[in-house]
Amino acid sequence: MLYKRKFHIRLLVLALLLAEAVQAEEVFELGRVKVTAEQELPGLGTERIDAEVLREENRETVAEALDRIPGVTLNNFGPRNEQGVYVRGFDRRQVPVFIDGIPIYVPYDGYVDLGRFTTYDLAEIDIDKSFSSVLYGSNTLGGAINLISRRPRRALEGELGGGYTRGEISGSDGARGWINLGTNQGHWYAQFSGSYLKQDSFGLSDDYTATRYEDGGLRENAYRKDTKVNLKLGYTPSPKDEYALGYVNQQGEKGTPPYAGEDSSVTTRFWQWPYWNKESLYGITQTDLGDGATLKSRLYYDIFENSLYSYDDKTYTTQTRRYAFQSWYDDYTYGASLEYGKPLGEHTLKLALNYKFDHHEEHDNVEPVRTFEDRSYSLALEDTYQVDSRQSLVAGISYDVRDSVRAEGYENGEIFDFKDNDTSAWNPQIGYFMELDSANQGRVTLSRKTRLPTIKDRYSYRFGTALPN
Repeated sequence: MLYKRKFHIRLLVLALLLAEAVQAEEVFELGRVKVTAEQELPGLGTERIDAEVLREENRETVAEALDRIPGVTLNNFGPRNEQGVYVRGFDRRQVPVFIDGIPIYVPYDGYVDLGRFTTYDLAEIDIDKSFSSVLYGSNTLGGAINLISRRPRRALEGELGGGYTRGEISGSDGARGWINLGTNQGHWYAQFSGSYLKQDSFGLSDDYTATRYEDGGLRENAYRKDTKVNLKLGYTPSPKDEYALGYVNQQGEKGTPPYAGEDSSVTTRFWQWPYWNKESLYGITQTDLGDGATLKSRLYYDIFENSLYSYDDKTYTTQTRRYAFQSWYDDYTYGASLEYGKPLGEHTLKLALNYKFDHHEEHDNVEPVRTFEDRSYSLALEDTYQVDSRQSLVAGISYDVRDSVRAEGYENGEIFDFKDNDTSAWNPQIGYFMELDSANQGRVTLSRKTRLPTIKDRYSYRFGTALPN
């Protein structure tokens, strides 16, 4: 215990020396999705977690960070052991996740494992509950979560940190490390962030009673390792014009602990994920058109690849039984959005067009590749009326369309095409927001919002327990 305490003191001294030489980061404003052009309106309900809170409270993953917000509940999702959250009862399919306003949820099922996303490269996390801007695009039925990256403000700034944990039981060690370096040279800036998070396992209570697949001590198959690199390059020819290019690369692997209860109706799975990788390239621009009008654009290309191995038993060495398999996902998404904003007296009007193309491929070690593709469109109009310095009205409407391009099934040794299935929906909403004082806010909102069904919703057999709908 003494060694562990000294080790953390050395890391603290290193962090303080760096903090004195180079100051804190600035929020990447282009990454925000706002309902105002020049300033934030009072009481709009967006809750924010900044980088200082993330580090002070040691919130290493996005899931852990969101768990501190009222109305947000952390959960480990099903047999895949993914970390997720419920936002006022809505799960990740109804509350999509964005990085700098760009959707990053998995094309197949709309989920994203928030335990794979570390917080070391973030300047802020924005959470909208229920009422969220229609400018985000489709599927924000229960709100939206936006992870906003860093933007340097000084000629040289940086941060370096790390840590090591050692549990009471051998084999439960963990390590983490991160670095942030940035430079702002006036008309251009650059930001580099990198992080590493590893946990071998965790120890169970001494009072734990052994079950068939968990004998106590170290939790079986509970390892994880995640690395992440985030790069950004920006050009600012004037105070109101900005053009940024970003790149994010995540590499992960994990094990799913087997069921440790005694309910005989629960199927125990012996799953490991040799890789869970995500790569994103995006550009965001903002151009001043004069008279307060702005044009904002986003372009992005996102790759998601993972593998899932199901084994015979808790030795994780053989794959001979019927439920054993090897499965691979190979997905990509590309899309764009245009957002035009114009102040008109006390009103700020914004018009946005979002386009998204999802490509999903899946197969296991005995079946051919099956391909699924969707196109999504969203046309949105939003009007913000500032009644006075403490009151505002926001009205918005969007028309969302999902176009099923391709969907393949496999039956009796042959690939076949599912029938097309397209859908669309109108999403109107209005909200009144008031700031009572610096510590109290109130709002009344009314909305009719829709979630368009995912590829999995429509076409999954769910391991033989369902038929495509």
